[in-house]
Amino acid sequence: MNKLFASTDAFSGQTITRILPVTGGCIHNCWRVELNNEINVFAKTTDSDSFPMLSFEAEGLQALNHYADQNHIIIPLPI
Repeated sequence: MNKLFASTDAFSGQTITRILPVTGGCIHNCWRVELNNEINVFAKTTDSDSFPMLSFEAEGLQALNHYADQNHIIIPLPI
């Protein structure tokens, strides 16, 4: 499959081995992306009109990560 080109060195150049749909969302499409180094990544896709919502969500997750106590809650990091 294709190489994953991410802004994070931990994922750069990894090979995607499988992509599986994740259910439960109602606005965007969600996926579990399995990499060859046995790391799973959660990904979202949407149409171009809804893309600003994904950017807003990423900003919210970054803010939550800044203030959350990681001993009590794990919040995804956008890449």
